[in-house]
Amino acid sequence: MAPLSDDALVVRGGQNLPESFAKACNMVVPRVYADFQNLDESNRLRLNCDGTFGDLERRGIALREGLTLSFYTDDADDEGRPTELTVEGKVHYDPDAKCWVASVDWNALRQVPVSE
Repeated sequence: MAPLSDDALVVRGGQNLPESFAKACNMVVPRVYADFQNLDESNRLRLNCDGTFGDLERRGIALREGLTLSFYTDDADDEGRPTELTVEGKVHYDPDAKCWVASVDWNALRQVPVSE
């Protein structure tokens, strides 16, 4: 297999698509669970919890530098109904912490109802 370009998005089945192509075709950014309480000192999401690993495996996603993902975590609205908090972020490898992290814009955080 040829090496991945910096613009490659790895999807199930080993198919590589340029991330710019995926966005141009209105392809959905993959959703991956993250623990929004698990932040590093730079306020980035640490991508090292079981729920994250499970979603990545189920979706066939290989983390790589600069990959855009949609992260979600469980929440509830003011009346106790289940919701999710969601935010998009870019994946980076932190060599000091020896783990993958995601830089997110916390001002873009959204709360969305959970579909039943």
